Amino acid sequence: MVNPPSSRWTMSTWKDDLRRLFISEIENTMNTEQLNQYFATHHPESYLLHGLPWFVFGHVSFSKTISHDKKTGPRVRRFAGLMVALAITCGVKQKKLVFFQNTETKPELDFHHVHFLLGPQSLEKYTAEEICQRLSDKATEFGFGQCAFLPYDPTKDGVGYITKRVYRTLNNGQRQEIAPVFFMSAALKQILKQKELI
Repeated sequence: MVNPPSSRWTMSTWKDDLRRLFISEIENTMNTEQLNQYFATHHPESYLLHGLPWFVFGHVSFSKTISHDKKTGPRVRRFAGLMVALAITCGVKQKKLVFFQNTETKPELDFHHVHFLLGPQSLEKYTAEEICQRLSDKATEFGFGQCAFLPYDPTKDGVGYITKRVYRTLNNGQRQEIAPVFFMSAALKQILKQKELI
């Protein structure tokens, strides 16, 4: 079992444990150089996500302008609203949806992005294409900016994309890693607990 951060475990220790687990799982398919390169470009959370089935890969964009209107509110609440709307149109409880999101913030741009993975759990009676269409319809209704919803294709490594490390260039020319803003739904956390990963 990988212990999550707690009073006994630092975040770096937990991520080191994830790295060791990931290496033990894929050491027969990647050499040491490839593993080092992977961890130089991806966060250890990728280990947790690679072992799960995914249904939809997507990203949504909306203005950083904050409003109290439910349809044009803060970006995180708006993404949560999209998940609630999807659950309602599919006749499932929102808390049953399995998803992982990475909110990318770029202060110099007007639009921020949320990349996400959506699992098939509780959505078994729908095709990925149907779910993508429902998400697209709701994003249009809510007035989102640029969005894309695609059936998950493992060969395109959406997990790797959503857990990639992002850097910015400082005024002195040095690169600085931007800390990720990851979020796991309650249903995803429950699955990981059952697998004794968190």
